[in-house]
Amino acid sequence: MTTQLVQAYLAAARACDDTALAAIVTSDFAMSVLPASLGMPPDAPFEHWKASVQGLKMKLMGGRLGIEVLEQIDAGNKIVLHLRNVDTVSVEGKAFTNEYIVILTTMEESGALKIKHLKEFVDSAFIAGFFGSA
Repeated sequence: MTTQLVQAYLAAARACDDTALAAIVTSDFAMSVLPASLGMPPDAPFEHWKASVQGLKMKLMGGRLGIEVLEQIDAGNKIVLHLRNVDTVSVEGKAFTNEYIVILTTMEESGALKIKHLKEFVDSAFIAGFFGSA
């Protein structure tokens, strides 16, 4: 079930598809983007993630993210993904080359394995530069 959840997460993230993301998260889902110096609210609800995904989709050529999985670690109800964006360009022509770690905390809800919490550690220098000038 872990493999299916990771594949569903990656497919939804690559497509910047907030509807597909909504289908794989728990009813009490929360997310955090770190480091805290970026000023993102901790334990934000799904609506915050949805707005972020929709905003990112509008900034990207074709509205898609190229995501390469560099490493995956499964440990109980935690999945750690080391990811890198590839072949992704903003509508202004700027390469989107974020490298980041995603920690998914999972739980079963309504008979399916879902994401309860997402913690994303991003390349803060890249993110600040991309969103500050894109």
